Amino acid sequence: MSFDRGRHAATTDRPTPHNRRREHLAALHAAIQVRPDMDGRLVQQRGVSWVNVSRYGKPRRAVNVSCDYRNGGWWFCWLADGSPIARVEDVAGCIDRLTRELNGTVT
Repeated sequence: MSFDRGRHAATTDRPTPHNRRREHLAALHAAIQVRPDMDGRLVQQRGVSWVNVSRYGKPRRAVNVSCDYRNGGWWFCWLADGSPIARVEDVAGCIDRLTRELNGTVT
């Protein structure tokens, strides 16, 4: 613990650092926002960023999507278990997979 800062001191005057993970999540968030049937929130908590996605008109169910670098490329992944959804270049494919998950039609 530092004597210069309080134990629970927070810095709210600094902008959120930008990195590749956040850029890819922002692109997914923007693609979700233009859809009339989906809602998404870009969340950051304790240094971890993800997108919380839900569908309008459906029972309240949400999924959380993160982004990880693995096997030489960036992937959208399920936040809960880290399993891959789609490559970050395939935002439409990721949204299709999220739609099927939220509708309960995933096989």
